[in-house]
Amino acid sequence: QGQGVDLRGFTHWGDASAFETYLAPNSSLPDCIYTINYCKYPMGTNPPCIQSTSTCPNMFAARSRHPGGVNVLMGDGTVRFIKNSISLATWRAIGSTQGGEVVSADAY
Repeated sequence: QGQGVDLRGFTHWGDASAFETYLAPNSSLPDCIYTINYCKYPMGTNPPCIQSTSTCPNMFAARSRHPGGVNVLMGDGTVRFIKNSISLATWRAIGSTQGGEVVSADAY
């Protein structure tokens, strides 16, 4: 989705290509980016974006133009379509590497 100077969605961005599972997929809450210069979409549009602050540290939601969810590459190489309505606890658990969570595939 990256366009112009909005670097979200660019896989070749030098800083990295990433998202966090803190926000739900396609969250209506804004991504918090370290400089307002990278927030080129008008407020209230998708993908929403604001400058990070002490109360809103850097975070990027998984975002997609696919209706209803996002495609996610799992650690085992499989690709799954994750619905926007996934439980936030489940979303965070499948994004964790050391939480010890056991998540059944039928939970997402």
